[in-house]
Amino acid sequence: MVSHPIQDIRRQVGKRERNCDERTAQLQKLWCAEREASRQGLAGRLRFDLLKQRAGFSERTDDGQIRRLLREARRLFAKARLS
Repeated sequence: MVSHPIQDIRRQVGKRERNCDERTAQLQKLWCAEREASRQGLAGRLRFDLLKQRAGFSERTDDGQIRRLLREARRLFAKARLS
C-alpha cells in the first residue's frame, strides 16, 4: 500500500490565513452595507439588492447566502463594537 505524503503544513497555514483575511474583508463590506440599508429603512428585495451591490456580490447571489454571511458578520463586528 502506497501512502501519500502530507502537504507541507506551512503552505496550508498561509493559504488559510489569506482566505480568512479575504473573508473578513468581505464580511466588513457586507456589515457596512447592512448598516447603511438600516439607516435608509430598506426592506425586502431593495435591501438585498443594496447589500449585494455594495458588498460586491453578483446580483444572482442567493438571498439565503447573504443572510448566512450577515449572521456571521453580526457575530464578528457587533461583538467587537460592544467591547
